Amino acid sequence: MFRILFTVALLLPLLACNSQSEEALVATPEEEPQLEMLKKMLYGSGSAAFQHQGALDVDLGKVKPDEPLPYKADPEKKTAAQVIEHLQNNLTAKAANSHFNDQVGLELDHGLSTGYDIDQGLLDLEVKDLNVTDADGDKLALSGSKMNNTFVFADAAKVTEPISGTVTVRAAYRDQFAVVTVGKDQVGKTVDLNGTPLEILAIDKNVAFIGLPAGKKDQSIQVANQTADGQLIGLDFDKREAANLGPMAGGQGSSVIDGEVYRIFKAQPDISFEDFGAKIHNSLIRRIREKKTDTDKVMMVSTAGFIDQLALYVAKPAEFTEIEVAVK
Repeated sequence: MFRILFTVALLLPLLACNSQSEEALVATPEEEPQLEMLKKMLYGSGSAAFQHQGALDVDLGKVKPDEPLPYKADPEKKTAAQVIEHLQNNLTAKAANSHFNDQVGLELDHGLSTGYDIDQGLLDLEVKDLNVTDADGDKLALSGSKMNNTFVFADAAKVTEPISGTVTVRAAYRDQFAVVTVGKDQVGKTVDLNGTPLEILAIDKNVAFIGLPAGKKDQSIQVANQTADGQLIGLDFDKREAANLGPMAGGQGSSVIDGEVYRIFKAQPDISFEDFGAKIHNSLIRRIREKKTDTDKVMMVSTAGFIDQLALYVAKPAEFTEIEVAVK
């Protein structure tokens, strides 16, 4: 299980690839530095994906029937109801250094052991109302910046401690998942994951390419490699040692690249930087000038073992509960 990590390229819009016959647009002096930076960044992401970072010729997978599938309820972890009940009785709030430029913030401490009691990424804590003053009697507000569960105060440098008051927190724990499973027989098809269409572009050994639609900015899609009968496939350390592979081989991971970059490299995996730059030149200039944000993207997934059945899953929204906490 892992959270999908998105590249800077997803912030850029996708336009159709330019034909070789199209006259090259001329970048202005102001556009030139950004254009060259984008070409280098996107070429790097595409070449890394098509060198199949994480791709293996040896199947390092091992069926692990005793390990639960990550999208199913783990009996050793708290349920959503238990998490909310715990928060209602134990959630605390205090002033703390936010580790964000050493600014003072409001720290919410849930008192739960992450990885054991809960999965941290599934817990949502939001501040609804803040009624807090500092030592000078000044009413405090939040800046909008947040580091983990610490919310930075506006004008944080002027905040004097101690602080006191109350905060109303909205809390939710998302332990229910939408799941869709795919295999090689679905390459070229589109599947639906909780209302999001995903195109299965390719599955080869332990690597899969999955198309994400334009405007998809949710970073919560996760994957698990499993057998057809629903058993988790993980890394076999003995196989890795026998194959004389390094300690990083077989690690599960992912990256997201620009959709147009994917199509250029799909057609010519060994394309040179110069040829790549020429193909994407006009598109990038239009992106810069039009400042669009929508883009289609392609997610590359690598797993420990050869892919039998890939489960794509995302946590479903959960109902929020309001909790009032004294700030001390």
